Amino acid sequence: MAAITRTETIEITEDDASTVDPFTRTTEEIFRAALDDFKLTLTEAQRDTFPGKGLSHVKCKIMSIQHHQERLKAMMNFSRIQFYLERFAEFDAVCQCTKIGGDESAELSAYIWGPSTYILQVSQEDHTVLDVVLDAYQKFGKRIPDLQVYSSMIKERANMMKCVAFMYHDLLQFYRNLVKLLTGRGWKKTFHANWRDYGQSFEALLESFDAHGEVLKKLLAAWKKQASDDNNQRLNDHILQYQDDRQITHGHAAQYQQDRDALVEGAQASQDMHRQLNDHILQSNDNHRELQRHIAQYEEDRLERLRVAKVEEKKRKMDQRADVLQWMSTPGASQREYHETAKNARSEFPDTGMWVLTEDKIFDWMNAETPTKSMVWMNGKKGAGKTVLSSLIIENCEMKPDFKTSYFYCREDDTNQNTCVSVLKGILRQMVSHNEDLLPSCYEKRGRGEERLHDLATIKSLLDLFCEYDMNQFIVIDGLDECIAAEIKPLVQYWASVVDKCDNYKPGKIRVLLVGQDISDIRKLACMQSADIFELHPTQSGRDIHKYLDVQFEKLQKEYDLTEDEARMAQELICSKAEGMFLYAVLTVENLLAQATTGDVKAEIRADRLPSSLEAAYKKIIDRLQRNPGERQWAMAKKIFGWLARAKRPLQWHELQAALSIQPDHRPGEDPIDFHNNQLRKDIREICGSLVQVLEDRIEFIHSTTRSHIVKSEHLDARVIETDLTLICLKYLTLPCFDSNITSDDLEHYATIGWYAFQDYAISKWKHHLESMITIALPLFQDPNSGPLYEEKFCAVLTGFLDFHKASIAAAAQEKTQTKSGRTIVLVPASASTPPLLSPPASQQSLTDSRSSTPLSAQTQPGQLYPQQQGTIDPALFCQKFQQTRFYPQLVQLWTHVCKHQTSDFKERNKVSLLHLDAFLGKIRTTLQTLATSPTKMDVKSLRKLYGTRFYKCHRVTCDYFHEGYDSKSALDKHSNRHDRPFQCPFSCSLVPFGFSSNKDRERHIRQYHPDEADGPSQFVAATEAKKTVAEAKWPCDLCGKKFTRLTIKKAHVDSHYGTRRHACEACGKMFTRSYDRNRHRKIHTRRAGGGR
Repeated sequence: MAAITRTETIEITEDDASTVDPFTRTTEEIFRAALDDFKLTLTEAQRDTFPGKGLSHVKCKIMSIQHHQERLKAMMNFSRIQFYLERFAEFDAVCQCTKIGGDESAELSAYIWGPSTYILQVSQEDHTVLDVVLDAYQKFGKRIPDLQVYSSMIKERANMMKCVAFMYHDLLQFYRNLVKLLTGRGWKKTFHANWRDYGQSFEALLESFDAHGEVLKKLLAAWKKQASDDNNQRLNDHILQYQDDRQITHGHAAQYQQDRDALVEGAQASQDMHRQLNDHILQSNDNHRELQRHIAQYEEDRLERLRVAKVEEKKRKMDQRADVLQWMSTPGASQREYHETAKNARSEFPDTGMWVLTEDKIFDWMNAETPTKSMVWMNGKKGAGKTVLSSLIIENCEMKPDFKTSYFYCREDDTNQNTCVSVLKGILRQMVSHNEDLLPSCYEKRGRGEERLHDLATIKSLLDLFCEYDMNQFIVIDGLDECIAAEIKPLVQYWASVVDKCDNYKPGKIRVLLVGQDISDIRKLACMQSADIFELHPTQSGRDIHKYLDVQFEKLQKEYDLTEDEARMAQELICSKAEGMFLYAVLTVENLLAQATTGDVKAEIRADRLPSSLEAAYKKIIDRLQRNPGERQWAMAKKIFGWLARAKRPLQWHELQAALSIQPDHRPGEDPIDFHNNQLRKDIREICGSLVQVLEDRIEFIHSTTRSHIVKSEHLDARVIETDLTLICLKYLTLPCFDSNITSDDLEHYATIGWYAFQDYAISKWKHHLESMITIALPLFQDPNSGPLYEEKFCAVLTGFLDFHKASIAAAAQEKTQTKSGRTIVLVPASASTPPLLSPPASQQSLTDSRSSTPLSAQTQPGQLYPQQQGTIDPALFCQKFQQTRFYPQLVQLWTHVCKHQTSDFKERNKVSLLHLDAFLGKIRTTLQTLATSPTKMDVKSLRKLYGTRFYKCHRVTCDYFHEGYDSKSALDKHSNRHDRPFQCPFSCSLVPFGFSSNKDRERHIRQYHPDEADGPSQFVAATEAKKTVAEAKWPCDLCGKKFTRLTIKKAHVDSHYGTRRHACEACGKMFTRSYDRNRHRKIHTRRAGGGR
């Protein structure tokens, strides 16, 4: 369903101000231009339907609708359209009498009544839409001038027909917008949102008709005054004529003197007559000028009104679009950035990959008017260059003028890029940019308690609207296998259902290309029977590898003086060992290009030295980085690799620079943060090789396989990395720059030298690293070589941290041990182990330490950060394994503080647990914002190099915008206002941290995300009863392990996992997962039947 977009409205307005210029166009030209422009917006069927229609057709349609409604006992108040019909009947009559348009006057008349007939015909399909249309006609009818009053004036003054022409133009604009709202397959779903969006433009249109009426009144008054003056002048002429005739009858017998006197008097009378005639002419000219002035002023006012409307509509639509895109945004690098990176990867080798465009299945999918299959799955082994091939296909799809292309590059190591929600949301965001006609529908869906869109049902409903819209689309999803395993199946099934639905009425309208590794579970899906499967064969990518090697070995030959035979043999060996893995060839060649001497290259290209696998290729690069150019640089590379692999969220470039500059072991007199000596001055690829890249201020591994190979490397120890990161975070938060008693001048000084560049990460993630260290690092402290050193360092840092923040920790210790979430904090060791408090679920623990099968905490997702646990939490038990260390008491004390904070309600968890730091953080950020807007205090470029480009950040720790931030204070204020909504989820939910603007939205959220909690015991049941209820729960869910007290509740819960709806409403047929929801829904019908009681 099409909406009235701002772009389109602006075009219309510009047309008014230029093409239909009242100062250069005649009345006939204004009529004709308005009609021609309207025709351009119509479908061929509509253009064929409208001609030949008249008022009688509209009345017949109204009678037909009323008869139909009478049979259904659903009569509506059609008298609302009566005034509109009367006014435009008069309008039509005036146009006919003045013969505007000549032989084409009948066509002008038909387009007064034809669109009305169509609008009534279509809108009757939905009684709520018809009601809106009748209301619009009623408002319109009341504002249209009564042309019958002005008909005599208009017939006499042809230039006044311009006003009628402008009225005709505005009428067609109303028809244009309303007809568009009623066009398309999904118009019923979007009409009301689009009509509300059109409301401001509709009011402007009504005001335009008010202006038409006002100018007609003024013109009528001026015309009547001129007519009165003309009548007076004609009377004076008659009197003068009578006097002349009387003088002639005196005869010629009068004396000469009398004749002479009479002659003098006649001359005097003649002079008086001429004076009066001149006065009349002047008055007539004044009256004419007055009429012209009114018309000119009317035309000028109209142009100004259209100009103002254009500016206001442009601003409104820009704000609306910005709000929707922000709602659909995802922190991190944009999809366009990933696409450009993939394109750049083949820019030096433009001939590579071109073969894929001519492959039968891909060619047919891209070019056939009706493709054999509208969905294609292109699969191949990891590292085969699928992403580069995808970027080539996307680039060619974007050249198709009749299609819009949306795409998504999944990233295994980024939780914002590897879920069903993130993929669908990324596609939806691009669709909004391709076509803003559905922007009002998106805008109305926005704001249901979410700062960013994450509700899967809402995303799907909006995608369905865009896919139903009359727009051909290519959709390409690369890296399907990099999504979380449980998310792949629903993602594939959704797109298959969309394609099947569209193919039923227009085959090939939506074309989907899925790219990834071969996954057996996907092949087994029933929906894949309607998709083509295109398997990449090693020989196909082998051709690209040959082309790539031809270019690269030219460089090698020139730089290292290799012979033709040496180069050819090396190419053949690499191609053979690559087995179709383009990534293997890239890593191998880049390792060769980094060699120091020709002898080194020749040694590396021997058959027994070339890597035997992708993992061996990674090992070659890591071994080279270790050897060359020195131990210090390798230590730096190891540190970067480890931090990227173990960071709890993707690091930003300035955060990495700050972390590298922190010196936890600094000696007295040295700065604890030394940007000058420690920050990277070289391109990071010179230190880390080709294994990392920087995208939009984010640093990440070059490929999804890189992270796993890095972690498995014997050069990296996860225990050491986690311990070092914990030490850095804890030590950093005890620096003097975080002393809340420092002066404003000192705070500003620390800000200008970059000491706060790492604060967003350290403040929000130190607890996560501490938990990971407790979970996996015990063997490090037990090691006879490194253990004593780490124990001494950790003891010192932990003691210093507790001492620096003792006031905040002591204040937290004063609180009750019973948390708001119902869990109890105890300090008595127990016999059972306690699960980690901050780590994600097992499904998210994708990394395993290379020396142990112990699962390690990977990057966490919003909503999974703090699992809802019941019962007792024992900090001492969790830390018990460190009981033999010197820092055990301090560790228990700090972990108790963490437990108390993390088991409180979500509002408290959103705060910084160290209370003085929570308050001081605001002062730090205010100082940075002041520096960013005061270039006299510090060069803005230098400040952005230290802190990035966004200085306005949310103060809630669990919010992504705590570290992502905004460009302006207004954007941050808008974001913060949404945090403070009055209706919060009662279940300490982290899915929707912003609350809800209405209780209805909150209730809907509870039904969707907390159905079992909503059916649970009353919040007012005594604690002992609640514990008893939990203890007696004996029906476990096989899927998630949750237990229930009744089998029926368990079955309903299992149905919710699969989306099964067994309970139908007898009145309307709507299906529900639980009988409770069905019974509650029934009350709606009961209330309606009882007259709303």
